[in-house]
Amino acid sequence: MTPCYFFGSFDPITNAHLELAKAAQKQFAFQDIVLVPAYKPPHKQGMAFFADRLQMCRLAVQEYAFQVSDIESQLEGFTYTINVLRSLQPDFDAATAKIPFIIGSDALQYLGTWFQADILAEKLIFLQAARETTPLQESVLINGQEVPLDTRMINWHGGNTSSTQVREMVATGNDISQLVPPLVAKYIKDRNLYKNGV
Repeated sequence: MTPCYFFGSFDPITNAHLELAKAAQKQFAFQDIVLVPAYKPPHKQGMAFFADRLQMCRLAVQEYAFQVSDIESQLEGFTYTINVLRSLQPDFDAATAKIPFIIGSDALQYLGTWFQADILAEKLIFLQAARETTPLQESVLINGQEVPLDTRMINWHGGNTSSTQVREMVATGNDISQLVPPLVAKYIKDRNLYKNGV
């Protein structure tokens, strides 16, 4: 069975990330959910080192039946989502079965700007977590055309805690123990991460 993938910067991984993945696993009966921390995403800069974000993910999933992949660190150049998926699934282009992919509706609305977005729209089932500011995305603009998406809504009513919020709280000396797993909070403190904020 094809695993469900959850890509993200995870800078840092939060309880909200984990609860979302847990909800998707329960709702769709996935045997495997694989977290894929970004190594060098083309749309983001100034993140914590990949090794730190990877380790925080590994610490976070100890209480969950999730996997963490370091595949992006093995690829050269910018780690475009489609190239990572092709590395994870060698039969990606030939496969007829679609790949389940967890994503926030706020991120999905920008799918049209992603590398080879038309192929992603064809090959993926987008499992969405709707944000308060962004409704369920049922289609996106790709190359000027409205493209329908194969999408499902995750029945999840978790908080809207973001990694940005966690980083800002660390920078201002606030307690993050309710926002991230205990081992992640300890790792952030021990490694002195995010003291300079976002």
